[in-house]
Amino acid sequence: MSRPILNERARLHCGHRGLVKAQARHRFVRIAEHPVLVRPDVEGVAIDGCPNTIPPNTVKCSATLPVQGRTESHWIFVAGDPVCLSSVWGFAVCQPPLASQYRVTATGQDFVTEDP
Repeated sequence: MSRPILNERARLHCGHRGLVKAQARHRFVRIAEHPVLVRPDVEGVAIDGCPNTIPPNTVKCSATLPVQGRTESHWIFVAGDPVCLSSVWGFAVCQPPLASQYRVTATGQDFVTEDP
């Protein structure tokens, strides 16, 4: 199954549809004129607009935690960091803990893929 490589136009959202604010740290490798995202670009970044406000013990998703399950590339690296694929996911900082995951909702491009 082909998995597109993410570029900076990709969109990742928490389970409540808050936007993960990923930005490429390595700007020299591009797909469709936009820098490729690597694993550190999606870890520990802010989540904006999470609407999780169901009382009494909930907190909006605020940031991403590390990528889970080795869902990034095992073969393609930029400056030593694995590129992000459409399969990337992880948990978000929220309340209750680990109640929400962030996932790719749009890859930013679909013509450069990795075939495992």
